[in-house]
Amino acid sequence: MLAGCSNSRLFARVLSMQTETRILPALLIFSAGVSLRAADLSDLSYEINRGSVTITDCDTEATGALVIPETIASKPVTGIGENAFRECTSLTNITIPNSVTSIGDFAFQDCTSLTSIIFLGTAPTVGNDGFDNVGDGAKAIVPGEFHSSFGSVGADWNGLTVDCVDGAICWLTWTTTDDEVTIIDCATEATGALVIPGTIGDKPVTSIGDNAFQDCTSLTSINIPEGVTSIGDMAFRSCANLAEVTIGEGVTSIGQYAFLVCTSLTSINIPEGVTSIGQGAFGNCTSLTSITLPNSVTSIGREAFTGCTSLTSITIGNGLTSIGQLNSALENPFKGLTSLTSINVAGENPNYASDAGVLYNKNYTILLRCPEGKVEVHSIPDSVTSIAHRAFYYCSSLTSVTIPESVTSIGYSAFYYCGSLTNINIPDGITSIENYTFRACTSLASIELPEGVTSIGSYAFRECGSLTSVTIGDRVTSIGDFAFRSCTGLVSIELPDDLFSLGHEVFYGCTSLTSITIPEGVTSIGNAAFLGCSSLTSITFGESSQLDSIGHTAFYQCTSLTSITIPDGVTSIGYEAFLGCTSLTSITFLGDAPTFWGPDVFSGLPANALITYPGGAAGYTFEGVNIQSALVDQLQTAIDEKDAQIAELSQRPTLQEVRDGRPGSVLLSVDSETGTVVLNFTVEESEDLITWTPVEGPGVSQTLTLPEGKRFYRFAH
Repeated sequence: MLAGCSNSRLFARVLSMQTETRILPALLIFSAGVSLRAADLSDLSYEINRGSVTITDCDTEATGALVIPETIASKPVTGIGENAFRECTSLTNITIPNSVTSIGDFAFQDCTSLTSIIFLGTAPTVGNDGFDNVGDGAKAIVPGEFHSSFGSVGADWNGLTVDCVDGAICWLTWTTTDDEVTIIDCATEATGALVIPGTIGDKPVTSIGDNAFQDCTSLTSINIPEGVTSIGDMAFRSCANLAEVTIGEGVTSIGQYAFLVCTSLTSINIPEGVTSIGQGAFGNCTSLTSITLPNSVTSIGREAFTGCTSLTSITIGNGLTSIGQLNSALENPFKGLTSLTSINVAGENPNYASDAGVLYNKNYTILLRCPEGKVEVHSIPDSVTSIAHRAFYYCSSLTSVTIPESVTSIGYSAFYYCGSLTNINIPDGITSIENYTFRACTSLASIELPEGVTSIGSYAFRECGSLTSVTIGDRVTSIGDFAFRSCTGLVSIELPDDLFSLGHEVFYGCTSLTSITIPEGVTSIGNAAFLGCSSLTSITFGESSQLDSIGHTAFYQCTSLTSITIPDGVTSIGYEAFLGCTSLTSITFLGDAPTFWGPDVFSGLPANALITYPGGAAGYTFEGVNIQSALVDQLQTAIDEKDAQIAELSQRPTLQEVRDGRPGSVLLSVDSETGTVVLNFTVEESEDLITWTPVEGPGVSQTLTLPEGKRFYRFAH
């Protein structure tokens, strides 16, 4: 059927985005004898088949805007046929009704002036090159409720750029399941304030899908309607300029990382009814200053507020029963809250309590978490018996804390990275210093461990660079790996007699340590235990040392060490154990040669370095280091001692010493073997003082044992 054509044509004008159109009277314009007319229904040819209409052709002289009606002859227009508008070069825009479900091949090809195609319903199917070579920048303009079938605003749809006319909804993409709408996407070009509609196509919006608004960096505010019950994972992630969020009362759950890195978000009202805050839900919301959790919230996921550096207070309602990974290093929901000074818990909460902004269990027996922004903690209740793992983790502003004597356990990493902490008391009931407990407490100058402590864990004081004094009780039997590594201010430390184990890298990098005595019970020195201790000059082992092994690089680059005596029980010395000890000239072994791991055990020693081993000992062969048996030393010592004795015996009194003696003094010689002098006296008589004869009778004999040094004797009567 061919619609008639006449000179009295009608001018069609679209008055709304709905299917209803209004036909206005014809407009005739004459110029230079040429008649210009607007396109209208009379320009169209169509067919009726099985009760539906297909547009098959259009007059190529039609110009301007054309509205295709939803019905012709009371029958629905459902299709636009092949080549129907091909080469209608003067058409500028066209409106396609909701009833059209298909557009044929080449239907609008070469409509070079066509820049606006208005669709009043869902996207129809389009054949090959349906919109090929239309006007530059041609758009498919769609009502908001239908645009999701075309794709997001700005998307390409069959060569046309999708545009929308109904505000916020135009940016959204959604799905409908069981008559409920889920928002699944928002165009990243969306800007400013966005109000999510409560209904789309008369169906309620009930959820925000995963990643729906992710990276919408130009959005500044979001209003979530009352009917929404869930906010999906990463729903608003990285909306960097999102400053305000209004959440409807119907929301019950906030998904994982839902508002992660919303760095402009300053506040958020979580409505009563929300029961769970997902993992990382508000992570790195660096402008968020406070948050209040309603009584309905029962769980906080791990990392929920991690990195909220401006957050100063958190208020927890009565219903909270679970805080995810509260004592975790990486997933603690309160990690990185450097401005947080107060965690407040509602008094009726059955699981948690707070005092002075510090979080405890309900009975105040466990200190669970100190806010990272706290400066001082002096009011820990006497009921507290335990400080939880990482309770003061990264409290970098904390300068002092007073721990009551009721505390009997301090968890691992409890004071990790408390960089401003200058002093701390450890109660007498503590029996072990756990791993990482005081790691990187860079301002801690001294610490005294109570007598009850039996072990020091790995990394316990690592990187405590200001630590100069450590008092260790006599009951400590083990010091873990890295325990004092990089304690660059530590000058000396007295190790307890009962110690039997020194871990790997235990004093690594203690550049101020000058001397160390290894107790007799220590059986092994760990790898790199004293590596880089550049001020170490003295290492002393107990007389009955039980040392069995010295680990790899144990004394590597101890550049001030001049001598060392290695106990006779050592059976193994690791590779590069003494490498780079540039001042080490004397190494004395007291037993047989141990197993040496590689040729570089003593590499880098000075040229005059000498290794001495006992006479008869086996296995001593080295390249590049002088060695000799201790028999040589022993013989040389004996020779030196005899020389000293000869020198002493050959000494004579000086002239002045003789003059100082009394007249008549006699100089006596001492028997060099016995150290004695024997005096024999007889009596003689004379008549002329020239000739003398013995008087009959026994003589007198006296043996004197002389002490060292010179002595003077006289006869007295």
